[in-house]
Amino acid sequence: MKSPKTARISGLYIETKVPEFFPGIEQDLKDDLTKHGWLDDEAKGKVILQTFNKSSLEALQDVMPNVPKILLLWAGDGYIPTKDSAPKADDESYAQYYARQEVASKAAYAEWLDYAKDHGAIGVGPSGTQANFDDAWSSQFSYMDLAKSWMVDMSHEKGLLMHMYTLDDGEDMIRYRDRGVDGFFTNRPNVAVKTLTGSDGKDIEATLTQLGY
Repeated sequence: MKSPKTARISGLYIETKVPEFFPGIEQDLKDDLTKHGWLDDEAKGKVILQTFNKSSLEALQDVMPNVPKILLLWAGDGYIPTKDSAPKADDESYAQYYARQEVASKAAYAEWLDYAKDHGAIGVGPSGTQANFDDAWSSQFSYMDLAKSWMVDMSHEKGLLMHMYTLDDGEDMIRYRDRGVDGFFTNRPNVAVKTLTGSDGKDIEATLTQLGY
């Protein structure tokens, strides 16, 4: 964990994964961040915390109220309710299955946004579909579309940012950018840089400036 004192513009975007298996991880995380200087005033804005778990969001807010937080979004199985649909077919990929799922209602979606805002989050992190998910790679990262245009608008109307996961195809990066999302995760930063700037990204300072940093 590199200290911000030696990092010019880098930052940390940390997720508490399955925190129910690691009781107290939120305090442990705070202790580590404090130890390495990431909660010092000079590092302000360089750390973002995220989680799918509501209880973990509350715990993160309790121990680090001044650090920005994102509530990650998923649907079904205890998350945002979905409309009834046919079970996954044997010859259907998970990417295809998730792509046809729909949230139960706008109200159901809004409840999760409201929870996020009421418990200290500055934004939400929804999943997205990829237009081309036929190959073995992309099918791993094509999920339910929880960043439809009305969802993006609703998030912004509630004063929440939207940071998506996981976009690896330039076509999808453009599609969701045009919907107004504020950021996204990718496994292919080279594709993101080329798509969003038209450059190869080798001039790091110029690329960051072009992207608004």
